[in-house]
Amino acid sequence: MGSAQRYPIAYDFSRLASRIFSRTPNGIDRVDMAYAGHFLAEGRGADCGVLFMGPLGMRVVRRERASVAIREIDLHFRETAVDADAVLLRAVSDWTAGRRGEHLSLFASGPRQLRKTWPRIAGYTLRTLAAAGGRAVTKLPENTRYLCASQFPLSELGAFDWLKRRPDVKAVFFIHDLLPLQYPEYFRPNELARHALRIKQLAEVGSAALVSSQIVADVLCDQLKCLGRSDFPVHISPMPVAGGFTPGPVAAELVGASPYFIQCGTIEPRKNHLMILHVWRDLAARLGVNTPKLIIVGARGWENENVLDLLDRSPAIRDHVLELRNVDTVTLVELMRGARALVMPSFAEGFGLPIAEAMAVGLPVIASDIPIFHEVSGGNFRSVHPLDGKGWLYALESAAEREPSSYAYARSRTERRHQGGFTDVRSFINDL
Repeated sequence: MGSAQRYPIAYDFSRLASRIFSRTPNGIDRVDMAYAGHFLAEGRGADCGVLFMGPLGMRVVRRERASVAIREIDLHFRETAVDADAVLLRAVSDWTAGRRGEHLSLFASGPRQLRKTWPRIAGYTLRTLAAAGGRAVTKLPENTRYLCASQFPLSELGAFDWLKRRPDVKAVFFIHDLLPLQYPEYFRPNELARHALRIKQLAEVGSAALVSSQIVADVLCDQLKCLGRSDFPVHISPMPVAGGFTPGPVAAELVGASPYFIQCGTIEPRKNHLMILHVWRDLAARLGVNTPKLIIVGARGWENENVLDLLDRSPAIRDHVLELRNVDTVTLVELMRGARALVMPSFAEGFGLPIAEAMAVGLPVIASDIPIFHEVSGGNFRSVHPLDGKGWLYALESAAEREPSSYAYARSRTERRHQGGFTDVRSFINDL
């Protein structure tokens, strides 16, 4: 039974505050934004924001001022998105039909223009920094619950020394995954040490953790047990899906477009882009001009030279695979609604947010046969082993024959559980 006392929450929006220098949100941004929007908007009385300012430590920001900063970040993402969504969607439609229009090159590496000028960015930065008040160690009310949903700044040494002086403050961190510890071969060489530091600091100063799946919970509990925290409270709360991911008609610009699939995520080794591009090479050899298209939405990451060679230099897939970076959320939803399916051939994931987003839109999913995807989707997807090239080939050919069916692919109970959970999170944090 929950405590009758409602303790104030201090939400750490440090990572979001820095995203003014990014053009479009990524998955972590959308999760962080959802948490910030809920806990800063619903606040009563002593609820507030906190902002990590490096050498100055953690500073308190009044809830009203923190909410303004979050709204400005959201506006920034909207205003620095593609200037005209319809232009991009029309260019994509032309491309799927074999007409590589002059507009398409404008979007391959990012937005056509930035409406928000550098003076406005500088103004936002100064206003946000000026809003930071006194030090958290002295200004937070008694028994405050500190909440950080982005893992930032867990990898900063000394960032949480203040918590040791405030034992009444209960610190809760959202741990998105343990993949750098489980599969270091998929990450930059320094990521193993950085993530190990995050978990070490969590064990030292954390009071509890949030995770998005039972699989992550089990791995995290094993790690914490090795660090002497076998009693560490862990709450499972699936990642929230942004409100814009809903069923809807295919955008007018995409009506009649040739069949295409969509793959979302940073181009990095564990996402298995190399395999899917070779599958597309095989599709092109079999089907010629009737080859369905693949749209890859995501930034270029690390250790991906072979993938980039295919994207940049392979004539076999040049007319069938399109790489788009810095796609805004609204346009991503429109692209999903017009696609035949989301493809997610990953070797490993901590959650697989694009699957939850696709399910919310009503988009069928073809994904790797790995445990996390079964947990996230409730098994409501077509599964293929990540190394089964022929299996992927057949699954894609079959899906390409179906029309887009945003309404036919019903939103399941499994999907709806991704939409909330904040009440349970609040109760969990409050009862620590």
